[in-house]
Amino acid sequence: MIQTRPTLVGVSAAFQRVLVLADGFGRLGCEVLLVGATGVGKGMIARRIHAARHLSGQLISVSGGELHESTFHDALSTQANGLNRHSR
Repeated sequence: MIQTRPTLVGVSAAFQRVLVLADGFGRLGCEVLLVGATGVGKGMIARRIHAARHLSGQLISVSGGELHESTFHDALSTQANGLNRHSR
């Protein structure tokens, strides 16, 4: 199932720039690491990037705060090596 792009509402120039960047990263298909405080919308932006890629697979989200220090490195390494990439 292809996921639809989440509706995000914002009027500031900075917010519009975030949306343009998210869509651009989605089209590039590169790995993206979103960093920010709790509640700033990283998950919504991640879903927008994922939807822009038109992938059939489910988005896999990993929260660094939920990982023990030793498993954090393993999770990033696994994703960097392509083991969690979605097939088109």
